[in-house]
Amino acid sequence: MEWFDLFKNENNKLAQTLYSKTLGLIEKIQQTREKLVNDAEEIADGMVNAGLNREDARNTARQILSPLFKDLKERENALKKDLEFYMKEGMKE
Repeated sequence: MEWFDLFKNENNKLAQTLYSKTLGLIEKIQQTREKLVNDAEEIADGMVNAGLNREDARNTARQILSPLFKDLKERENALKKDLEFYMKEGMKE
């Protein structure tokens, strides 16, 4: 069973919509993760400019943002489970 099988059956509009919306949310999470990586570099640069060495600045930035990365990963995993559910339920009809 593949994702495109879900879209072959016209009766699966709800599953199709949920699947598409969930993919959109996963994409937003990935974009947010990329933005956080860029923000971490900016945070580290600011600390270096304030006199901290580069390695300590990066470690500090990682520690500051680590809970956010963990939360994004948990949410992404939950959404991936939802995708599997939509696939199973959508294929029953």
